[in-house]
Amino acid sequence: MSINLGKELTNKFFNSGMKQSYVAHMLHVSKSTMSSYVTGTRDVPEDVMTKLAALFDDYDLSETLANRQYGTLKGMNSPLYGERPSELHDVQEAEEQERQQELSGIELNRILASTKKPLSTVQQRELKQYLFELLDEIIAEIKYAATLATFFLHVSLLKLIKERQREWIKKGLMKG
Repeated sequence: MSINLGKELTNKFFNSGMKQSYVAHMLHVSKSTMSSYVTGTRDVPEDVMTKLAALFDDYDLSETLANRQYGTLKGMNSPLYGERPSELHDVQEAEEQERQQELSGIELNRILASTKKPLSTVQQRELKQYLFELLDEIIAEIKYAATLATFFLHVSLLKLIKERQREWIKKGLMKG
């Protein structure tokens, strides 16, 4: 799979001061191939994208690549917390607590047991709010996992997911 990154690469080269020839050499591609990536006449393959993000050592470029390539979410840093694992751990715990509080306010077991009949308006509203809290928690956990993977293991979350898929398939959690 590949993607057009012409605009992003043009900005990276301009801001970093790196020469296209140097980057081409580091990535083991020809100068003309690198030029076609920068002009946008050729899409950048996945393995080259990963190398580019590492070479530029740029979290924003990595995030842009992941977002454009895989539809991942944009960064979750905000004025409330940053990108450090300890901060994201706090966010993840807070989201889990919020979901647990929401769960205590609804009768999820009764909603789940009512699969034969339509949910009442109140049940729909309660379930929707619970699902919002669950999604908040999931997003916080994904961001936390991605940060731990890159910060401590120096690998992408996508690489870990691909590695773990074999186990999920073996356990029957997903099809092979």
